[in-house]
Amino acid sequence: MESEIRKIGKYDILSILGKGAMGTIYKGIDPVIQRHVAIKTISKQIPHTEQQTLKDRFIREAQAAGRLQHVNIVGIYEYGEEAEQAFIAMEFVEGLTLTDKLHAHIQFTIPEICNIMSKVLDALGYAHSMGVVHRDIKPGNIILTGAGEVKVTDFGIARLESSTMTQIGTVLGTPGYMSPEQLVGEQVDSRSDIFSAGALLYELLTGEKAFSGSTFASVMYKIMNTDPVAPANLCPTVPSAFDAIVSKALAKKPEDRFQTAKAFSDAIAGIRQGHSPAAGQATQLPDEEPPAEAKKPQAPAAEDVAGEIRPDSPPLQEDPNATRISPPPQPRSGGNKAYIFGGILILVIAIAAGYPVWQSIIEKRDLDVTAPSTVKYEPGQRLRDCETCPELVVIPPGNFTRGSPDSEKERQTSEGPQQIVGIGYPLAVGRYEVTFDEFGEFIGETGYQSSGCTIYEGDWLGKKESSWTNPGFKQTGRHPATCIAWSDAQAYIKWLSGKTSHTYRLLSSSEWEYIARSGIQTSRSWGDDADRACRYANVADSIAEEKYKGWKVHNCKDNFVYTAPVGSFEPNNLAVYDMLGNVFEWVEDCWNKDYQGAPTDGTSWTSGDCDQRVLRGGSWFSMPRFVRLAFRNRFSPDYRSSTFGFRVARVLE
Repeated sequence: MESEIRKIGKYDILSILGKGAMGTIYKGIDPVIQRHVAIKTISKQIPHTEQQTLKDRFIREAQAAGRLQHVNIVGIYEYGEEAEQAFIAMEFVEGLTLTDKLHAHIQFTIPEICNIMSKVLDALGYAHSMGVVHRDIKPGNIILTGAGEVKVTDFGIARLESSTMTQIGTVLGTPGYMSPEQLVGEQVDSRSDIFSAGALLYELLTGEKAFSGSTFASVMYKIMNTDPVAPANLCPTVPSAFDAIVSKALAKKPEDRFQTAKAFSDAIAGIRQGHSPAAGQATQLPDEEPPAEAKKPQAPAAEDVAGEIRPDSPPLQEDPNATRISPPPQPRSGGNKAYIFGGILILVIAIAAGYPVWQSIIEKRDLDVTAPSTVKYEPGQRLRDCETCPELVVIPPGNFTRGSPDSEKERQTSEGPQQIVGIGYPLAVGRYEVTFDEFGEFIGETGYQSSGCTIYEGDWLGKKESSWTNPGFKQTGRHPATCIAWSDAQAYIKWLSGKTSHTYRLLSSSEWEYIARSGIQTSRSWGDDADRACRYANVADSIAEEKYKGWKVHNCKDNFVYTAPVGSFEPNNLAVYDMLGNVFEWVEDCWNKDYQGAPTDGTSWTSGDCDQRVLRGGSWFSMPRFVRLAFRNRFSPDYRSSTFGFRVARVLE
């Protein structure tokens, strides 16, 4: 049994680090010099006819990495064979691969991405200078250590200039990251690694693979014939300067790419410098990216650095700040294709012109009334289920056009195609975002724990000690609760439903947009002019820009740098406050890159990437492009940022 192995070569075995179909990796120790090593072996279960092929790869890896001594390359100590089992002893590195990070929806900031790519490209440049082409650069072969170091590993299919082991016509590599010439079996040079590194950069920026498909053939077709969506179009927080860099790295012809890893690295360094504020200046990371777990809003003022940043990413990865995201992020988002809704002019529903009157029998629960009664509900009627419960307003059924037209300035591909959505049921929604006092009552009654938050201090920082009570700025009981994760909002709603015996929930993304638009089809509830925002919303404004130089702001003054007490600005046509600005609001939906296949009956979209949940509305930190009715952000449901809050809805049955 492999688990019973106690020694391989001269190394004492301590534990199993990983196991797969091809073999096992052990943690061992050199008993003489007491150095920990990782030992890669080939499984004895593999047929004998395939054993030699894998041994050849082992030898190739030993020859390739063994001749390389670089701080960002996992070192090879020894190749050996024992009892007909080949093994490689290599540097033991504690950390996670970029694949691990991406699968966990970690959203990297732009500076982090630049740092990772710089070290990967330094390692590749060195390897190329030593006559080694890696040929399998991908997230799974890049390790991040706990100390933040970057290590390139797995030179198992590397090509040595002096070797004849790799023949023309042999296709080795990982679909999605292979260069066109590698795919068709041509002999490759260092520029093939440049292509793979470009695909890696694309995925770090957007959270999406540059080339994906359900079959090898579909991936191959895309690599050979199509270009991926520009990162800045996919993720609103990615600086647009990255578009040209990624495009050049992913050029189909080797001669059109960066010709060296250093040239590629230098191009990225130019953007990195653009994200390094001068002394005393703060960098505004766009609204969609908070760091930390799904981390950060990042990016200096969007256009100040030729775009914004997304870690998620968002989101888009991403969006307390957008970098992102991330992603939240992430974004990811859709393509560049323009969609026309049925070829018909989009209908504008004049909701304000006259809502249908409807009534419902529900249990009226005021402090002094406990018996059920028949009540007539009309649009605009206010409800409150207990003295300290959120105040609600009744919203009528109706129709609206979801998303943004192709002509809308700063439109994101995730905002289309436009669709008519029907809300065929009555609903009560919080007039305000859930406040500090309202959330505090929940904490006090349940003892719920909510700590750790990404806050803004001239840069986005994830702090364990930060929380809804300590978001990095002062708040009163009437300020919106912030540093709220989607999971925190769900816990509050469950408690409130039990407390009131009514069904509370988050809005769906469609319901949110229906209420936010309140019969308006412009990009914002006050029209298309972003600089009119300060009468209607708490956003990144000239007051904030005085404190944080270099922010991209609305050219007006709302008199708040951070959050404002709820109701400080004018309500919309449905008497609901702060649908835009103040804090991003979590909604129920899972993330999808666009509206293809989305429900059109107002219900939540509960399929797609449910490891990311949607946020709407922008925040006190948001630059103009993110304070639009159609803009969507997304982050991990456990991610907290000082720009994240929520609003409740109550079912009226």
